[in-house]
Amino acid sequence: MPKMFFHTNYRYTDRRTKAKYVWLKYKPILKGRILDVGADKGYLKEYLSEEAEYLGIGLEGPDRKVKLEKENLPFPDNTFDCVLCLDVLEHLENIHEVFDELCRVTRRYVIISLPNPWADFWHMLCYGDYRPGQPMKFYGLPLEPPGFSPTRKRRNSSFIKLLRTKCE
Repeated sequence: MPKMFFHTNYRYTDRRTKAKYVWLKYKPILKGRILDVGADKGYLKEYLSEEAEYLGIGLEGPDRKVKLEKENLPFPDNTFDCVLCLDVLEHLENIHEVFDELCRVTRRYVIISLPNPWADFWHMLCYGDYRPGQPMKFYGLPLEPPGFSPTRKRRNSSFIKLLRTKCE
């Protein structure tokens, strides 16, 4: 399969405009059966073609309620052409298991987004304060599943040491 690059200059400011951003960026693969995990109000559905079969799941639906912390995705293997999980995994304790579930239920694509607190964190390191009156979001996602033992040194270890010395 040839490499595909998706690009858009569109910027988003809220959940509705984020759905448009995702559609603009990935519309070549948002076809067939689509599962939106953590779908919120199902805003993405507004942008999809009529041929797309959309299902939005999450704590509140919109189409089906699922508690990802307590149950597997209630679908057979290879059910969907594309699975989206946008800004959801960082809220879960069992992210590795949920990731495995996302891969299990798709036949082709999994699109995942995670918040990037790095820019805000870097600003705080360089300039001292964050945004007065604004809470800083920082999620401590585990990089490996429980029990995983790395066999080689991380590439960024010297950079991590530099950050630690800046923070002490």
